[in-house]
Amino acid sequence: MDGTMDVGVTTVPDHPDGSIAVVPLFHEEFVLAVCADHPMAKAKAIPFDHLRQIRMFMFGAEHQITKRIRACCEAKGLVLDNPIVTSTLSTLLSLVGQGLGGAILPRLLLEYMRPDNIAAVTLLDPTPSQDICTLYRTDKYLSQAARIFMDDLVSFVESVKAQAALSSG
Repeated sequence: MDGTMDVGVTTVPDHPDGSIAVVPLFHEEFVLAVCADHPMAKAKAIPFDHLRQIRMFMFGAEHQITKRIRACCEAKGLVLDNPIVTSTLSTLLSLVGQGLGGAILPRLLLEYMRPDNIAAVTLLDPTPSQDICTLYRTDKYLSQAARIFMDDLVSFVESVKAQAALSSG
């Protein structure tokens, strides 16, 4: 994490204070997920403004992804026309896979799940993103189980990133 801020992204400083440890996991970009036969699926990237042209499916207003997207929309002066809200990823992917509209999701999630009928299209100007990290208190006892979990989490993230790099390269 370099301490920079993208539109709608709140980064965590490298050392918030002496009692908080930050373990960066990865930086993730959000992409437009559309049905593989949708006209936008042929583009590698589209301007963020093009979201006006598609029915959008989103998580509820309190979901982190939705907050990021709304911040990007506000920065661009863009209003999404009555997005359809769902609370589950499976419903969102089903709607997108049926060609009923699009959704903005983390690229790494789509690369990990590899849905056959869904394409990921990069969004430009802005490219919504966020930093994912774990935080823990250094002035409190950290159990062996918590340490093992954090190590396993880092290993899992690295394996997913390596898998994504292989399939995109």
